[in-house]
Amino acid sequence: MAKEIASELLPLIRVYKDGTVERPMESPYVPPSPQDPETGVSSKDITISDSPKICSSFPPSNPKPK
Repeated sequence: MAKEIASELLPLIRVYKDGTVERPMESPYVPPSPQDPETGVSSKDITISDSPKICSSFPPSNPKPK
C-alpha cells in the first residue's frame, strides 16, 4: 500500500500523512565562511541534533553594524 502524501515542495521535501519526511534531492554541503573577503560577511555552523542530524548556519552578531 502506497503512503499518502500530505505536502511536498519538490524536489526538496515530501511529507507523508504518517509523519514520514523524505528528501528526494541531497542538499549540497556549503562550508561556513569565517569572513568572506569580498562581502565581509561571516557565518558559523551549529549542530542542533545528532539524531536525527539537524544543522544550521547562522551569521554571527555584528557589534559594529555599518
